[in-house]
Amino acid sequence: MKKQIFFLFALLALGFSGCSNEENIETGNSEEIRVAVTFDIGTSTRAANESYLSEVTLYTFKEDGQFVDAQNTTMNNGSITFPGTGKYIIEAIANENSTLQGLKNYDDFKTRTTVYANAIPGRLQMRGVQTAKVTNVNPSPAIHFAMRRLVSRISIENNVKDFVLTYAHLTGAMKQSYFYKDDVENMDYWNLTETEDKTVTTFTPSTTGGKTTYNSVFYVYECPNEKCSLTLDMKGTIDGIEHIVPTLDEEAFIGNHKPLRRNVQYTVKLNEVDGAIVANLEVSDWEEGDETEDAIVSPNGNTIEVTVTSATAAGENYAIADEAEREVKDLAVYLFDAEGKLEKAHTGLLSTAWTPASMGDSQKITLNNILNKESKTLYIVANAAANNTVSLNNLQEKSTTTADFEALMATAAAGNLSCPLLMFKKVEITAEGWNGEVAQVSAALERVAARIDLRVSVNSGFTPKTIKLVGANSQSFIIASAAATATAPLTLQATVTATAEGDYLNYTQLFYTYSIGSTEGMYLLLEGTQKSGSSTAQAIYKKPLSEMKGFDKIEHNTCYTITIDDVNNVPLVTGGGISGEVIDND
Repeated sequence: MKKQIFFLFALLALGFSGCSNEENIETGNSEEIRVAVTFDIGTSTRAANESYLSEVTLYTFKEDGQFVDAQNTTMNNGSITFPGTGKYIIEAIANENSTLQGLKNYDDFKTRTTVYANAIPGRLQMRGVQTAKVTNVNPSPAIHFAMRRLVSRISIENNVKDFVLTYAHLTGAMKQSYFYKDDVENMDYWNLTETEDKTVTTFTPSTTGGKTTYNSVFYVYECPNEKCSLTLDMKGTIDGIEHIVPTLDEEAFIGNHKPLRRNVQYTVKLNEVDGAIVANLEVSDWEEGDETEDAIVSPNGNTIEVTVTSATAAGENYAIADEAEREVKDLAVYLFDAEGKLEKAHTGLLSTAWTPASMGDSQKITLNNILNKESKTLYIVANAAANNTVSLNNLQEKSTTTADFEALMATAAAGNLSCPLLMFKKVEITAEGWNGEVAQVSAALERVAARIDLRVSVNSGFTPKTIKLVGANSQSFIIASAAATATAPLTLQATVTATAEGDYLNYTQLFYTYSIGSTEGMYLLLEGTQKSGSSTAQAIYKKPLSEMKGFDKIEHNTCYTITIDDVNNVPLVTGGGISGEVIDND
């Protein structure tokens, strides 16, 4: 079965089978001719990543081979622009994560190669080619491309009762492939020789009609007969006892067919013969076989939509946070897969700084090209780039784990923290949380830091001039759900500016400090003047935080207000003199 989907000036397509035929493009213009592009879609497969086309780069050459330019076609630009009338060769390369640089001519293109790592994650590299004669008559032109995957697919069909495949090892797989493919069957142009081994130990079985199939065990670049030296070793268990399958050797892969051509499916069939497990190889075009679901048409693959809301407390306490404390200058999402490995770091998600104007104000972030619809863990981090206390540049995809990420620390080497404040949120997506190709989550940001304010009664007669917080935590986990231990306690000194409110002087936003599990050993040090009757004297007061109600610990994203109603003129050396309590405004 074949399907065709056509788009004028909007590309939403992916394609598989096809060949190159000259198409006559007639247009009413003589310069800067814009032509729509379409892509042929063959029968889909059950594996989504085999069916997605995320992006296509169109490489245009003149009839004499001279390189013209490279143009990317996306969802909003499904077209190609020619410099004028004439005959052109257009190479369409899909799902490649970078554009070829320094192309001189078509012969140069024929020498260009790619490797598996250059594919857009979760996609298969594809290629299509077309020649087009551009004239100057018809105002509604279009060019059609038929695409082929650059890889072969090796699947394993198990027809042995109770046999469970546990190991498959392929030797002699090509490490590289040309984009270009000549129509000459012997592939004389091929001069790549470097190979590698591939091993799979985890399999996802598909059982239909009493047989078990392990689809897409290997994706392998093509190679010519004389340079193809593939072997396949397999083993598994029956009732817990290991069974080794005799090696499927080079001769079996060659046989009477041309081994490992692109866009061809190779099925290894396991059968029981005289008490032994025997492997045989069958070859078919990728599109042949039973009917499956329709081809997947999506320029962005699976997507995760993240609605990010303001970092603030609920309801009436919103006004506590001013604009600087709410501002988000940069935003990133670190996406981890079901195994807890970093799938991708999505950074630079805000084009401009965002200051939430209300509790309901939000930003919607879309993460495209998600590999699969399994469970995911998202760590959303704001203001890391704007905050020099933390670095997230050394994370490694497929290597960094969720445990590694949650162990990352922010430090306050410079002392008192300042805005924009580091923010975070951890969000989980279950395998059941997908709706089609989309998962939607909401995330209310939380500040990594806490805030400390001070209120001093004018009736106390005390006027602070210097306010210090001694023993503040110097570090915090970026994901601040747990407090870090203070390894190098800090002394923070605030800028003292008061605003009058009734019988109190308010000193707001004195300190931004990291959370700590116990305030034992921390204290507030206040230096200023004390009025007693008609006289005024210098005074210093010390108050341990642990003696204040509600101040046994400091939690992130919490605003604490210390109220001083009276002082007892007790000097620093005797330790005390501040009464009152902490009000947790969250």
